[in-house]
Amino acid sequence: NIEKGSSFSRFESSYKKILEKKKISKDKIERDFNNSFKENSSLLSKCIDPNSELNVGNNLSTGIAMGLIQSGKTGSMEMLSHLARDNGYKIIIILSGLVGSLTEQTKDRIFSSTNGINWKRIFIPGGGTSLDYESNVIQMQKAFDTWDHQIFNDKEKQSIIIISMKNNPRLKKLIRLLKKFAGIDQ
Repeated sequence: NIEKGSSFSRFESSYKKILEKKKISKDKIERDFNNSFKENSSLLSKCIDPNSELNVGNNLSTGIAMGLIQSGKTGSMEMLSHLARDNGYKIIIILSGLVGSLTEQTKDRIFSSTNGINWKRIFIPGGGTSLDYESNVIQMQKAFDTWDHQIFNDKEKQSIIIISMKNNPRLKKLIRLLKKFAGIDQ
């Protein structure tokens, strides 16, 4: 059962305000938002339950968002990310396109809506730009630790959101980061 928590509530409020500024009717905003919530909840409910020890063989799937340009994919990814955080997912990875400028737009928009104490945001850079693996691994571990300590309430637990283009050099950086985090690649 997918729950709307504090992260989702903040996202919902700010997302609806953005649409209202675009002079979209409140009825249309509510209808579209509720449809999107229903679709994203359905997608998330089919994924591995991060709160269950009984995941072997059950819901071992992931989801993919595909669509045309300006079809609402980024908004859906934003909503799904907030729902995932509120339902115990500690790490969310978004693989965004093959065009650098569009990936930057996606990063800017998603980082804008995941700006707060309950997010650790990582962008996998391209070109010759290096990724500070050591610093990111330390920050990732700190984020994971918030889920294990009773001193943090639900609003303070941090999920990690990683955005990368889906090209070979960036995917290699992403894989290396995850291996270092898992202690596989020292």
